[in-house]
Amino acid sequence: VPLWFPLQGAGVSLLHSYPMLTTFLGILMEKVTNLTFVEIYRILSFATFPLTAWGIYVFARYKTKNQVAAFFAGVFFLLSQASWVFQRLHGIFAQSFSLVFVPWSFLFFDIWLSKNIQKASGLIQRLALLLGVVFTALAFLTHVVTGMVVALSLVAYAIIYSQTKFGVKFNLRNRLKDLINTV
Repeated sequence: VPLWFPLQGAGVSLLHSYPMLTTFLGILMEKVTNLTFVEIYRILSFATFPLTAWGIYVFARYKTKNQVAAFFAGVFFLLSQASWVFQRLHGIFAQSFSLVFVPWSFLFFDIWLSKNIQKASGLIQRLALLLGVVFTALAFLTHVVTGMVVALSLVAYAIIYSQTKFGVKFNLRNRLKDLINTV
């Protein structure tokens, strides 16, 4: 199978290990709707920007408790040239689409982390952990590099957050035990 084969994998050969979740999502939407794959691809390509901006808004609103600051965070993402370059200039659709899951990974991980450090266990803590893992997994499935960066960033975020927010010395062994006990 050649590198570019339009009859398989929406033009991307499965043999080259490119992340396929976006392709499967496009094929699923093509089967459910009356749109062609090209139309679905164009809709998803455009939707990545407002969906990511909305996720940034929600995360910033949760962290800052300020609607205006959160609004500007989302708008600045849309206005930033860096957010458009990968898809418009380089055509890297999977990486652009994977950014939709990044703010949600951070949001739910932050909720879980704050509940974990406060030693407050319950349904919200477990649900936040589950959703954080799901969104991080979706980032991995859409683009491996984005997923890896998110995973490593969450580790760094946990260390910095636990030391600055609560003045807690971060003990990796105890945090891993808490993670296992939560699940």
